[in-house]
Amino acid sequence: MTNFVSTTPTFNWTLAGEASRASWFNVLVYAVDDFGNLSATPLHATWHRRTDTCGSAAGTTCSVVSPNSLPAGKYYALTMRSWGPGGWSTGSQA
Repeated sequence: MTNFVSTTPTFNWTLAGEASRASWFNVLVYAVDDFGNLSATPLHATWHRRTDTCGSAAGTTCSVVSPNSLPAGKYYALTMRSWGPGGWSTGSQA
């Protein structure tokens, strides 16, 4: 993530390997409590087209600005799933 001083950070990622075939990305942001547990409901859960987030259908450097303000002073986990010609990704957490 970049733009940490803002309550609307920018989420950045790079595509490699099979992920470079993705057409859509599902970005989910969860609050994390003091014990490292994720909130039951994401604070941010949206789908983004590759052409919008990566600059083109062939782009591999992608980013999206959070459309929701995230409360300052908290910890967050970013999870992302992708979808494309090969089907669903397994998802990842950063």
